[in-house]
Amino acid sequence: MIRQRFLYVGIGGSGLDIGRELTEALTREICGLDGRRLQARGGAFAGFKRKELPKFVQSVYLDFSQQALDEIKTHLQGKNATAIHTLLPPFASFREAANHLRNANVPNVNEWIPDDPSVNVSPLSGGAGQYPTVGRTALFASLKKQGYAQSIGNDLGKALDELAQSTGQLTSFAGNGLHTNSIAVYLGFSLAGGTGCGIFYDVIHLLYNELVTRFPDVQCTIMPIIIMPSLFDSVLVGVNKRNTQLNAATALLDLSRLMDLFNNPDPELSATRRVQYPWSSVNGAGGYKAINLDTQYGKTAVKVATLVDRRGGLDRKDVYRSIASAIVSQVSTLATVN
Repeated sequence: MIRQRFLYVGIGGSGLDIGRELTEALTREICGLDGRRLQARGGAFAGFKRKELPKFVQSVYLDFSQQALDEIKTHLQGKNATAIHTLLPPFASFREAANHLRNANVPNVNEWIPDDPSVNVSPLSGGAGQYPTVGRTALFASLKKQGYAQSIGNDLGKALDELAQSTGQLTSFAGNGLHTNSIAVYLGFSLAGGTGCGIFYDVIHLLYNELVTRFPDVQCTIMPIIIMPSLFDSVLVGVNKRNTQLNAATALLDLSRLMDLFNNPDPELSATRRVQYPWSSVNGAGGYKAINLDTQYGKTAVKVATLVDRRGGLDRKDVYRSIASAIVSQVSTLATVN
């Protein structure tokens, strides 16, 4: 039995694939094998459709591939799933997005945007093309051109609002059983592509900011589920495989440093690692927001992560199903990450 509010955030292709399997597992757990368990209980669930999920289960999906988002939206219709189509910046190519950031003098972007004419992914609506810096450039360009609210904030906020209003349903669902006011947040992505590897770090920051703002007195635990490149050995060869391994190593270092801020709190160190994000399309005051992962604010934390690599003869779909089962098992207990 699910005992806490739950949010899944899927980033990139693997994040979306995990979300499909996770939603099916949650539906079986909550609605029963025939999908009618909540209907039969009535009360807070009177009028529920077969296999309809309660509001205390939410999922959000981010990808630059519009086709992938369309597919996940169709597949998970009626499952409290939000596909953020507005993440894609209004630029045809990586070069256009990069030039927009440079011309707008967005702070610090020249430190990580590649100045390599051979790197040009087009169209961005097809994805980040296994280039993490392309994914991050697209994210920042979207934030700068459209503003945070339009590109991500509005859709993410709607899902979080649903969670905030779902405590009554969770209490009814738990009945006489124990449940907790905490929120479990799982973040699924792979380090083999450009979207997940490129924007997970920033998504954690943006998500953290939303949680400490909306739920300052609620324990929210963000738990990244990371698919390692080894799970894609059958399709990654030669230089692509080597580059993906190097990108993954850098990403894991960034994540470990991020988690250190929560496992070994240091406000001074946290201040030096804050990230400044474009917050609106205007320049000057209010145009940027610095997000600092300082544990003095709120009760949101990122303390642990799960790395998933290739084991035995399991294919990716089997691995995603096992991840889904593990997550359902975890949110069905009252144990929290200390």
